[in-house]
Amino acid sequence: MKGYISNVQRFSLHDGPGVRTTVFFLGCPLSCLWCHNPETLNSKPALYHDPDKCLRCLSCAALCPNNALKPNLSQGGQALFLDEGLCEGCFSCTLACPSKALFKNGAMADSGEIMSQILYDVGMYQKTGGGVTFSGGEASLQSSFLMELLMMCESEGIHRAIDTCGLCSSKIFMELSRKADLILFDLKHMDGQAHKRLTGADNDLILKNARLLSCEAIPMEIRIPIVPGFNDGCENIAETARFIASLDSVQSVYLLGYHKIGESKICGFGKRMPGLGIPSVGKDRLEQLCGLVGTFVNVPVKYR
Repeated sequence: MKGYISNVQRFSLHDGPGVRTTVFFLGCPLSCLWCHNPETLNSKPALYHDPDKCLRCLSCAALCPNNALKPNLSQGGQALFLDEGLCEGCFSCTLACPSKALFKNGAMADSGEIMSQILYDVGMYQKTGGGVTFSGGEASLQSSFLMELLMMCESEGIHRAIDTCGLCSSKIFMELSRKADLILFDLKHMDGQAHKRLTGADNDLILKNARLLSCEAIPMEIRIPIVPGFNDGCENIAETARFIASLDSVQSVYLLGYHKIGESKICGFGKRMPGLGIPSVGKDRLEQLCGLVGTFVNVPVKYR
């Protein structure tokens, strides 16, 4: 079986217990304003352009068989314009770019290729209590491909985690979760309208799936992105903590302080993540919010 992958990252230390291999799937049902992995938002491999590296030589345009790349005649930084209606995704243009400003992000891979990379560090998993984490994007969007990889890892005795936003058909979500040892579950905002404004979707199905995980006693680590001015108010954090306290299978809670890494990544041709104009979260604030969450839950609460 084949699927679309952005990257396979070895020696991951923040995607579950121990040393892990993290497989980043392409595609996500959300569009969070603060997304840290905007390169995974496209559901298939895409043409990306870094204007900071571009030499404006137009060698790429000359190589395009469909004349989809053209000089950008508008004023401003980017030298190229992509006519998406003409682009067939052959990526021939990337071969002509001397500075690697034009590149293909993501690739189709089969399960055997991914497993060979996962198995490369199996000794490290055994020594550190690590394993593999399927992330993204949102891995559940490619549910059949993810299921095959989960089953292959299970047959090798490899610890399996799924890092998820929880927005997935409950039937599919639970079928996948039953094949995992740990679910890294994001909670971004408890108010449905605010959640839709910040991420592009409401949170009804997300909260339902968290409850279903609890009902089946599937281990969870709850992760809360802390984005100043967007979801870090004490009222929202307290409500989130009360919801977490109602779940029986939560093993730990992590507060993930916002940083600007997503803004520095290319998220599409000629596009970047919009700057939120806010600073990274300070240690004192994260410790304060950890203390607040800790007044409601009886599991470890950490931050990074």
